[in-house]
Amino acid sequence: MPDPISHHERRRSTRLQLSPEQSFEARYRFIDSEGITSHPHRHAAIALNVSVGGALLRGTIPDSSWAPRLLDGQDFACFEVDLGLSEPIEGLAQLRWLKPSNEPAMYELGLEFLRLRPGHLPLLQRFVLSRSSASGRLHGFPEVL
Repeated sequence: MPDPISHHERRRSTRLQLSPEQSFEARYRFIDSEGITSHPHRHAAIALNVSVGGALLRGTIPDSSWAPRLLDGQDFACFEVDLGLSEPIEGLAQLRWLKPSNEPAMYELGLEFLRLRPGHLPLLQRFVLSRSSASGRLHGFPEVL
């Protein structure tokens, strides 16, 4: 069973802002509530920030007509984020907000992580903690590591 991310952990998590040099690539596809791919193409994005509870991505959606469907929970994002760790972080997320980006055909996507693959939550926690403490932005991080 994938690692669930508790509501308490999400609310207390430190959001790590990423500069253009620190950002990383995320790949995702949209699936419906039964786990069936609802759009055939994978999408790519750049992460603007990340925490154990979610991420802000700049990426694409199939087209603007998909926005209501994505925001009302009909579809989820099955994602893979390469943080340069031993393996990519993978899981399931729900789109919480969406707005057009300054770049043409791009959107800013606010994702809430719902589940991560087993063992990926500690990897993500260590990544955020190490980057936060290195930049002096450590505060309010969950006690569990």
